[in-house]
Amino acid sequence: MSTAFEFQYPWVLGLLALLPIYAVLRGRIGRASALRFPSVDLARKVGRPARSAAGRLRLFLQLLAAALLTFSPLTLDHKWLVQNLDRIHIGSVQDLGTGIGDATASAVKRLAGIKNSKSRIIILLTDGDNNIGELDPVPAADLAAALG
Repeated sequence: MSTAFEFQYPWVLGLLALLPIYAVLRGRIGRASALRFPSVDLARKVGRPARSAAGRLRLFLQLLAAALLTFSPLTLDHKWLVQNLDRIHIGSVQDLGTGIGDATASAVKRLAGIKNSKSRIIILLTDGDNNIGELDPVPAADLAAALG
């Protein structure tokens, strides 16, 4: 397998140059306004800001998706997929278990950085068996309660 980076279809990169043109044309051509104005001057002043932010976000996401599909297109290269799946080793995690105390302390540490929230909630999904980790669940819960 070659480690050199190459494009399968280099001419497809030219399509990226069309994205800004599409964005400009798409930004100027849109749906008609739902409001009617008695004066054209007023409509000219309001026309451009009247476009919804959701429409701009949708256009941005469409352009981003098109650009990403042009540097990394979907592939049907099954040989490459099989080679990379063979590299995955099942059982690479050595210690299996549940560390309830460690998970609680980690969540408390993340929530401590959020100062302007009305409430802080930790949802811990576990099998109920604390069989790994450095912290016991009860002191970790006491720490969480002390920090609000």
